[in-house]
Amino acid sequence: MSKLGDPLTHGDCIGGKTTRLYGCWSSMKTRSKRRSDCEICENWQDYLKYKEWSLLNGYTDLMVMSRKGDKGGYSPENSSWETVEKNQEEANESNKKDYTYWKDGKPVHFRGLKEFCKTNNLNRSHMTAIMKS
Repeated sequence: MSKLGDPLTHGDCIGGKTTRLYGCWSSMKTRSKRRSDCEICENWQDYLKYKEWSLLNGYTDLMVMSRKGDKGGYSPENSSWETVEKNQEEANESNKKDYTYWKDGKPVHFRGLKEFCKTNNLNRSHMTAIMKS
């Protein structure tokens, strides 16, 4: 007997293997159980409702689910299907720190040490040491 959420119940099993979309849903549920900052909206507890939203909102086998700013819960208002590259870009952007250092007696503010060093042709490990001092 199949239970709710079982891929056999809704045809998301092909050749004995679950579909990628079902795997995405299952992984999302696992992540939300491990983290306190990303609950799943009530509607998406039902795989078929999640599947319907996904297919209407850009899902392809080449996309990954992205949360706005890589923060908050999983819901239609806070989620979208993005390329792996765009999702990684967004995650990196939201994890960048703001920095301030003093040059010639004036504060220099920037966000993201790696990009700042690359743009200004600076050694990142040296800048990291300076920022820690």
